[in-house]
Amino acid sequence: MSTIAPPTAKQKSPFLQAVAGQGVILVIALVLVFWPSTAINWWNDNWFFELGLGSVVAIIMYFFLYLLLIVSLNFTDTFHQLVRAIRPMLTSFSQPQLVLLAVLAGTSEELLFRGVFLYWLTIGIESGVALLGIELTKLIMLSEGVSVSLLSIMSGIFLSSLLFGLAHPISKVYILLTSLIGVVLGVIYVSINSMLVVIAAHSIYDYLAFYVLTKRPDWLKIGERLENAG
Repeated sequence: MSTIAPPTAKQKSPFLQAVAGQGVILVIALVLVFWPSTAINWWNDNWFFELGLGSVVAIIMYFFLYLLLIVSLNFTDTFHQLVRAIRPMLTSFSQPQLVLLAVLAGTSEELLFRGVFLYWLTIGIESGVALLGIELTKLIMLSEGVSVSLLSIMSGIFLSSLLFGLAHPISKVYILLTSLIGVVLGVIYVSINSMLVVIAAHSIYDYLAFYVLTKRPDWLKIGERLENAG
């Protein structure tokens, strides 16, 4: 397996590049979150329970990934390509660095895709339907003081999840998988009305993925492939 040369004055640290990329997304997301036309609910009364729920969701999503690796050869090949592409970089990071990167990614991406895009798309669809003179029953509380119809919220979840998938263009299969994860996180966010739950789920899921890829690739039955291809 090839090693990563230490960064020079002209070669930036891969970790700093990764953190900088997620940092830019986080700044953009925060600006849009605090924009006057955006409203999200950060957490409810029991934040400890919500962190625990996010952990459970992350474990379930990772178990689903494991099942896909077992039953789908196409997904296994796609996942192997992903591992070959990013594992050399990830193995150069320390565990605290991986934790930081996972939290940054989970926070920035959830704020942007669930906090901003889901909200804007839902409100936009609701407004568009109203302009057409169609009256829909507002059944779902999107945020405090903002109720929307089931059609609008499901459309917002679908479209924001599609954007989430397209933001991870590793392969068609991976875009589909990431979009499905986006749908799950979108439904959870709307149902529980807590950004903390989906941030925790996303961050913990990412760290589980980082840990297994760097320390225990054999858990996903890709260890032999890495050795044979290395």
